[in-house]
Amino acid sequence: MPVAPRASVLVVSWNGRALLDDCLASVARQTLGADEIEVLVADNGSTDGSLGWLREHHPGVRALDLGANLGFAEANNRAAAAARGEWLVLLNNDAAADPRFCAALIARAEASGADAAAGRIREWDGDGLEFGGGAINLAGFGFQRSSWHPGFVEAADGAALPFACAGAMAIRRERFLGLGGFDRDYFAYYEDVDLGWRLNLAGGRVVYAREAEVRHRKHATSSRMGDHWRHFHWYRNTLLTLVKNADGEAFGPRLAAGLALLFSRIATFHAEATAARARGDAPATERWLEIAAGAAAGLDAVLGDWSGALAKREAVQAMRQVSDHELAMRFGGFPTDFGPDAAQWPENALAARLYALLQGPLPLLPGQLDGAGRERLARADVASLAAENVRLRAQVDALRGSWSWRLTGPLRALLDTLRGA
Repeated sequence: MPVAPRASVLVVSWNGRALLDDCLASVARQTLGADEIEVLVADNGSTDGSLGWLREHHPGVRALDLGANLGFAEANNRAAAAARGEWLVLLNNDAAADPRFCAALIARAEASGADAAAGRIREWDGDGLEFGGGAINLAGFGFQRSSWHPGFVEAADGAALPFACAGAMAIRRERFLGLGGFDRDYFAYYEDVDLGWRLNLAGGRVVYAREAEVRHRKHATSSRMGDHWRHFHWYRNTLLTLVKNADGEAFGPRLAAGLALLFSRIATFHAEATAARARGDAPATERWLEIAAGAAAGLDAVLGDWSGALAKREAVQAMRQVSDHELAMRFGGFPTDFGPDAAQWPENALAARLYALLQGPLPLLPGQLDGAGRERLARADVASLAAENVRLRAQVDALRGSWSWRLTGPLRALLDTLRGA
């Protein structure tokens, strides 16, 4: 039997023929020897001749014809099942890797005793950093440390992270398969946040490999999708990630706060549409309504199959070996805000008030907000929270007159329940 390679590089592509040349050429230049790497391209039913081109120009690449667009998550799962390497190295088809990328990912993970390592993602043209670490806030929003945001601080080499960006990462194949891989229902977006959280709570670790660099053409694939499509997947998967992974003792407060914030965000989208309509900007009006409708439909998809979401939660929590409080100690906490661009989120202040008011055992770092401080904050902000809820109620009521609100049947009943609580 041939010796298994050290690394299996997995590239998912959907009509990405124009992007694959740079990507695969960068893989061919890796410092790991040719006998240490195998390359698999999982093709999601492309119609641009990708498979024929691969056979002609890259005969050494294992092309997996999936026959249809199964999504980024499931395509990687299929490739991982077919792979033979000890390490799975995931690389976006719209990225090109530095020659040391694979070696640096594996070396950092092994030196740290970790199961996964996150690469450093740079802009394709320029010095900006797209991914220099990441975090998950208390409502389940995942965000990356990026030089595009004020107050950016890159993670230290070897620092523990809650997740690795799936466009440039390595994970032990055995661990990936043991976790069930990516959740195939995610299709795209947040599959890496969910996987990282599951890996951490199951006793694994993710670290940052600062020397493992790629250059990335931002949104080269996702820009072909519409605003409704993208926001549907973002908001569905955000809520599902929280439901599946949040620790039991803090789950109630985090779910209640998360739902309130997601509702508030949809109301904000609708307010943007209203403002655009008032100034006669038809394209902006249509775009904001598409975003609001997509986000609302995403929440509806989770709440409309609540029993399915809870079944996923039960399976994930059965694997738990580490509490979220311990995880907060490991990688710097679950922030109460939305990351370095929090000022752009009008719901940020509401988040802090909700977490304080709910008084749940939240997985904050020691000293971040002690019991007495939390109690004082809750008492002081009850009036402010009530005023915020009046504003939120008015915004959500405005949605009832929009076509986007008609997509959210289960949400209306849940919101009415929350209002009466």
